[in-house]
Amino acid sequence: MVTRVTPRAVNPGRLNHLSLTGEGLQNISAIWTSFPAELATSPRFTNGAAQIDLLVPHDVPAGVGAVRVASSSGASLFFLIAIDDLPAASTSGSSHSAAAAVKLQPPIVVDAQCAELSSDFYRFHARGGERFSIEVVAQRIGSALDPVLRVLDQRGKELAAVDDAPGAGEDPRFVFKAPQEGGFSIEIRDINYEGGANSFYRLRVGKFPLIETTFPLGLRAGTTRAIELIGPAIENLSPMVVRAPTGEGPVALPVKFPEQLGSSSLRLGLTRENEITESEPNDAADRANPISWPAVIDGRFERAGDRDRFAFQAEKGQRIRINGDTRKFGSLCDLYFRVEKPDGTVVAEPTEKDIENQTLSAAISETGTYQLLVEELNRRGASNFVYRVELGASQPGFVLLAETNLLTMPAAGTMHLKILATRQDYDGPIELKLAGLPDGFSITNTIIPAKKNETDLQARIPPTAQAGQLITFTVVGETVGRDKSFSARAQTRPALQKNFPRLREPPPELDGIITLVTAEPKPQKKK
Repeated sequence: MVTRVTPRAVNPGRLNHLSLTGEGLQNISAIWTSFPAELATSPRFTNGAAQIDLLVPHDVPAGVGAVRVASSSGASLFFLIAIDDLPAASTSGSSHSAAAAVKLQPPIVVDAQCAELSSDFYRFHARGGERFSIEVVAQRIGSALDPVLRVLDQRGKELAAVDDAPGAGEDPRFVFKAPQEGGFSIEIRDINYEGGANSFYRLRVGKFPLIETTFPLGLRAGTTRAIELIGPAIENLSPMVVRAPTGEGPVALPVKFPEQLGSSSLRLGLTRENEITESEPNDAADRANPISWPAVIDGRFERAGDRDRFAFQAEKGQRIRINGDTRKFGSLCDLYFRVEKPDGTVVAEPTEKDIENQTLSAAISETGTYQLLVEELNRRGASNFVYRVELGASQPGFVLLAETNLLTMPAAGTMHLKILATRQDYDGPIELKLAGLPDGFSITNTIIPAKKNETDLQARIPPTAQAGQLITFTVVGETVGRDKSFSARAQTRPALQKNFPRLREPPPELDGIITLVTAEPKPQKKK
């Protein structure tokens, strides 16, 4: 188990040294990262901590990445670190006294942690009218800290105070404009004055973009489009012309000001369906935007109480599936959907679970014109209340869930992994495949029988497997029959939510990744 990481970041294009403290770290044998990286030297254990040297390519975009380390006794949970190209302070730490505040020379980033019942103070110099982006990265990298950020003048007068910031969860960030030349102080504390080893943070100060979200929230794969950046520090960057890759999404793109140090990144969804942008006014039934489907709709609630309507044709017997994306791309929206006839007759409305998952299914009982109503759940609106809605056919299939995302098993042992299925108009067998396992594994119980909803998937570890190996794999299910028309990867979101209890949206790139660590065999008990 990893309890502390110093620093809580890597810098692209450099050799990065990480120090890890915790339990079972004396003999780290493998490391996994969600971003491109390679070990420069073998991990070592000195001064009560594991020492890791990582080379990260220069083109890895700024953002947040995940790391997992393993030894012959097992593996750590995922832990999050920042990927940051800002220059780091030569020493980490802070001061609890405003009079002895740590001096900063922006652009700079500082690693520190808040103590209970205390504030941390920093000071910097600015010219009159000079603008600095200031942000605290804490909750986004798994910290227990709920930070509050203040800027004070030399007399202690509060010039700015920020708690949560749009697009950053519970982390504060804003643009500070110096009212006159002089020295200014930054104060950071927990909103409830809590603190300790789990209350770590990174303070970033410099002239870098602050992006809350974008419009649209995604692109059709392989296309080029101008993207509107939304946020407090985007001068001369928006619109940004983006060429979407042809692969699967989401994709992270770096953004920085010319001739300045320090980047931000934006995350965009990718789809293979047609993209449709809503056109106002479309809040009344007689003004609904006509659309063809399947499609992805990009929209925005510009004002409180705004609603958007879209008219489409559907045939008797069709089933429609609607999925929304907002928060994981920085939007503040929580979506509400309803399918109606043009006269207002309700065809389908969401359950509480549908609202939580931003989904809706509708069964079409007669051929005709229908309308999709899209609203912000709490009827809020502003320029950053953007959304992305996919409207498509609900084909027979299933959703798979893996009960855990971390397994430890000795050589010649048998791995057990419960896979649960939620069926959607499909009662047939589901065939499971393990993608990423090396040769030599003997896999059994790979079928979820017809009309059943779970199986105990088993894989026997090769007897030649070396202790301390870290293997990542995914479980993919397919419908069985002549036409294998549906497949889905098993999700691991519940395990991620336990791993990151403070994150409303765990990193989507980790969903479905399962880790197997080969362990030392347990000693035989003497008779």
